[in-house]
Amino acid sequence: MTVSLIPWEAIWFLNLVVVVVWIFALNLRHPERPRRGERRKRYWFLLPDTPLFYVLFSVIFVLPLALNLLHIQFDVDTQNDAATTFDNPIVNLRPHRYDLPPQEIYDAALKAVQSQRTYGQPWVITFAEYMPDQKLGRIVAEVPVLWFVDDISITIQPVGGDATDYRVDVYSASRVGEADFGENGRHIVQFFRALDKNLANRK
Repeated sequence: MTVSLIPWEAIWFLNLVVVVVWIFALNLRHPERPRRGERRKRYWFLLPDTPLFYVLFSVIFVLPLALNLLHIQFDVDTQNDAATTFDNPIVNLRPHRYDLPPQEIYDAALKAVQSQRTYGQPWVITFAEYMPDQKLGRIVAEVPVLWFVDDISITIQPVGGDATDYRVDVYSASRVGEADFGENGRHIVQFFRALDKNLANRK
């Protein structure tokens, strides 16, 4: 299972809202709809007769099934945060390991955060620190999501044990709400794509 950068959960939800509002508006305006206090006349529940409606209606059922077959995460009832763990069943939400100097990883991570945008709005770094004596780095940034703000925290640290490489862990959380429609997972995937690109293009 993987996380897609396309906001499928939000697309599905918008389709659902459009379909429900469309049906409600059509039946509300129907001339045979009984008025308050009137005896119910012959009246059937109507559906729009345009093909566009049925395309949107089918998306509600087909999209989750198609994504599941493609092993792409689709979970409307998600939590309002996401974190990397080595045993995460979602493969692109696992920590990344690099056999590179920690300062180089930190610089590439900082550059990656500075270059990111979500829905056209730039990420804003609120804290950044590299501790060479401990070979640790931490970056915290605000991620604007339309009218909301998420917070993403990135940590660079030694893997530990006999390993000489370093791991990058990421945690992202929404400030409000009970579900994030997969946004926090997408922030993590988006960051790792930029980080990997920066490290691959380093001189």
